[in-house]
Amino acid sequence: MIAATLESQSEALMSSTQEPGHLNNHHRNTLRQLFQHPVSHNIEWTAVVSLLRVVGWVAEQPHGKLAVTVGPQTEYFDPPVRKDIDTQAVVDLRRMLSAAGFGLQAGHDGHGPVNRPGMANL
Repeated sequence: MIAATLESQSEALMSSTQEPGHLNNHHRNTLRQLFQHPVSHNIEWTAVVSLLRVVGWVAEQPHGKLAVTVGPQTEYFDPPVRKDIDTQAVVDLRRMLSAAGFGLQAGHDGHGPVNRPGMANL
């Protein structure tokens, strides 16, 4: 009886987490770039904003800043001067996405994602 209750609670928790099944190939590639080691220096701002619109909420603020909410966290980002985001933006985005269950964990060989609840098909 207790095992059945724990199993149903576990299933409910897993189904309530946001799953990236709705991410298209471009979004999945952007997510991979964000968690790539070493940090990629050619992640386009427009691709990041597109990903964030799918996994969270994005609102333009005065003076061009973007308020981004993913999971429980809200961050404010200044659009980059050039088309690519900087290293600090990558660090901030990794933290937000990881906290919301979109982070990638290194596999047994230290490279690539591990499939886990909420991260299937990445």
